[in-house]
Amino acid sequence: MHCVVVVLACLSLAACPSVIYQFHDSASPPAPATETSSETLSPGTEDTAAWPPPPTPTEGAVELCFDGVVSGAETDVDCGGPACPPCGPGQKCAGPWDCLDDLCIDNLCGLPPQCRVAEDCPPAPCRESLCDDEQCVYLDLDGIKCDDGDLCTDSDTCIAGQCLGSPRECGGFDGPCQQGFCNPNSGNCAIEFMNDGEPCEDGLTCTSGDFCAQGQCVGKPGPVWLTDFNDPGGWVFDPPWMIGPAIASACAANGFEDPPEDHSPDGENTLAGAEIGGCLPSEPLPDGACLTSPPIDALQLPAPVVLLYWSQLSAAPLPLRKPSSARVEVWSGKAWNSVFESKNEPFDEPEWTPHLIDITPFLNSALMVRFCHHHPEPGLPPVAGWSVDDVYIGPPECQPP
Repeated sequence: MHCVVVVLACLSLAACPSVIYQFHDSASPPAPATETSSETLSPGTEDTAAWPPPPTPTEGAVELCFDGVVSGAETDVDCGGPACPPCGPGQKCAGPWDCLDDLCIDNLCGLPPQCRVAEDCPPAPCRESLCDDEQCVYLDLDGIKCDDGDLCTDSDTCIAGQCLGSPRECGGFDGPCQQGFCNPNSGNCAIEFMNDGEPCEDGLTCTSGDFCAQGQCVGKPGPVWLTDFNDPGGWVFDPPWMIGPAIASACAANGFEDPPEDHSPDGENTLAGAEIGGCLPSEPLPDGACLTSPPIDALQLPAPVVLLYWSQLSAAPLPLRKPSSARVEVWSGKAWNSVFESKNEPFDEPEWTPHLIDITPFLNSALMVRFCHHHPEPGLPPVAGWSVDDVYIGPPECQPP
């Protein structure tokens, strides 16, 4: 055991610094005397900010800084001291060198001042800014409207301090070959094509092999039959029936004339009619004065099957009330069956009129339709007769517009 005696002596000269003398017993070697420029030595707690940080160890083992406990020269768990990372706010420190923000107050790392008044704090859309002890704190403002800056959200509202909106609904544009999405640059719904070339279902029984193409589900036309009379193609017409360009008539018996234009939208202006541009003859017309279609293999058509045609018809009765008619008939494979007939009575269609007739009971491999005029006696007044266009046979859902 040894003891150390320290004696402070102050020379009488005012310019002399304080001198520390250390006396040791013979058990330990004396250390050199230390001279300091400090005028006084105060036994109290020093301001650590005025002292330089301890030197970083250069020799020996450096303490482990990630062992989860305070060890070596650390001031807190795995931080502080000359070898470990600086400590964060609220962790223990010996001086500013131990702290991430170089601020050690009452041996705890602190935060640098952020504000003096609330206006110094950065604004937030859904939070109220406050300055508390030179630190910015925020109170959540819930339930108020806000703007999250996203064009693709609606009903933006403050929730838990955040401005949140509901995604814009674009599902109305979804389909088997496309999906709707919100364009972030405009906020408008847009369409993205999908599944090009992949099979799909267009919902039409009259198409087959449906597939996606440029966002649309398209299929090959099924077995339907349609004519606009641009090509007579197998039609048989007995006088006064003919196929040709539409020409207005000037019969004037009832004020209804042959149309100056056909019904088709293709611009060809071709139709079938009885005396196109003229009047029905006043002499008798035999029962078989008809416009007859070519045979159709209707067994390939998916049932039900309809006959659709457009017509303008002007008919008048005979003076003697003899049976006269305008009728439509369908060949069943065994006989002609009347599906429409105007019997010796006025019948006027001043404009193009559609007629839809179910012919499913008559389907066969050589189905035909025909349009017939008949008046057995002379004396028919001057009337325009019948004009027919756009004859369709097939499923009702596949008929042309």
